Amino acid sequence: MNIEKYKAFNGLTNDDLIDLIKPVFPKFGKAPLSMCSRGVYGVVLAPQAVKTLNKAHPPKKENRKLPNKLTVRLSDGMYECLKYEAQKRGWSIQKICERLIVDGLERM
Repeated sequence: MNIEKYKAFNGLTNDDLIDLIKPVFPKFGKAPLSMCSRGVYGVVLAPQAVKTLNKAHPPKKENRKLPNKLTVRLSDGMYECLKYEAQKRGWSIQKICERLIVDGLERM
């Protein structure tokens, strides 16, 4: 868990986090929080502490029509060809990639 992102996303301060975790881990304070936040000490929050934070501020689900993500790396030339074909047809990169995948799967 990235504590800094969690704090920013939920509008919390260090003291707020300490107040949430302290009932479960009474010795938790500023020093352990600092060590967890920096990522250079090898110190992370215990799973029970993460559960406690997520119970207080549940993570929000993504609301997407297409929830599955695919990442692909392309050479500069391949990417330019893809962009050119998409622009030529008036399609988005998303649409042309979907079409290429469907066409490729149908040919298999």
